[in-house]
Parts: sequence; structure tokens; C-alpha cells
Amino acid sequence: MYLVNDLPSEEETLKRSFWVCVPCEAYVGTHKRNAQYGLDGTEPLGPLANRKLRRKRLNLHNMMDPVWKKLKWSRKRLYKWLADRLGISTETCHIAMLTDEQCDRAATLLEEVANFAQQNVAAHKESPNRGKKAKKK
Repeated sequence: MYLVNDLPSEEETLKRSFWVCVPCEAYVGTHKRNAQYGLDGTEPLGPLANRKLRRKRLNLHNMMDPVWKKLKWSRKRLYKWLADRLGISTETCHIAMLTDEQCDRAATLLEEVANFAQQNVAAHKESPNRGKKAKKK
């Protein structure tokens, strides 16, 4: 097997197989064998990704957790929100399935919603009524 520069660690490569395009240095891991689901260990996890696309996907993964936690959403809810904005189905809205252009759009959307969430947290902290109970009339 030909290994490109930034394939996963040796430990990870021993756990699963990879489809590799040597000329463009693109690769994708495969699903683990699972007879119950009819997987023989050769099914790709998604489309091939070159170094640039892998970095974009990694960046998106790193952006996702802080955003859904800040918003107090579930990860599933954030993926649904993202799918709606990208115009794709929730079934295909997985970072490993996004194209280069979809990654760019998703990053912009996540930055916007993260900024919105941060502004709301800051506004809540500065609110003069914060922590006070409303008076009954």
C-alpha cells in the first residue's frame, strides 16, 4: 500500500483499510467489517479527499463542538440546522461527505452562528435585569 504524507497514524491504519488515489494524494478510510450490516470492510466512509479538503473537514470538526455547546443545542440539531442552510438532506449532512465548496460555506455559517451565540451570551451577562425576578403587578 502506498502511503501519502499525512495518512492517519500507523495505529489507525492497522484498524481499517483506505482507498487511495496516489497521483492526487487523496484517500478515504473504509467502514469496519460488520457482518450484521453487510459491511465487508471495503465500503468508503465518504468521497476521496485530498490534503486541502481533509484540512477543511478537520477545521469544521473543530468548530462544531464549541458551537453546539455554546448554543446549548444537541450535535444532531446543529447538523440539521447546517443541512437546512446548505440545502442538503440531514442524511447526507456529515462533514466527511461535504465537498470543498460546502466546507467553505459551512465554515462561514458556523462562524456566523458562533458570533451570534457569543453576542447573546455577552448581552445576557450585561443585562441589568439579569438574575432579578420580575415583579408581579
